[in-house]
Amino acid sequence: MIEKELRDVTEGYSLNEDGTIQVVTRAFNPVKNKAMEATGTIEFKGAEKRGELEVACYLPIYLDYNVLDIDEGYQYALVSGSGLDYLWLLSCESSMPEEMKQRFLQRATSLGFDIDKLEWLDY
Repeated sequence: MIEKELRDVTEGYSLNEDGTIQVVTRAFNPVKNKAMEATGTIEFKGAEKRGELEVACYLPIYLDYNVLDIDEGYQYALVSGSGLDYLWLLSCESSMPEEMKQRFLQRATSLGFDIDKLEWLDY
């Protein structure tokens, strides 16, 4: 569910018996005035410790889901798609410490992402 103008976006992850990961994304679209939900499957592309995954909400179409950086406690992550067009700063909380945000933004900039294009959600 990659759409603009979404609010209250949450994702829940759970491990499936076959080793894949189920992801459920929920959000509210104020333009359409409705709640939205998408369920997808995440698979590792290679070694499970590399952070290179693929996610599919509409099988059999898989999109890259690359973990670029993660904090030591697994509370915050910097994730991208296959190129420089999609980038997410993810948090287990409704906010992220400023130092973690700056760390991720610096990493993204060093990789070539245009962080001025990021859309920030209000919670």
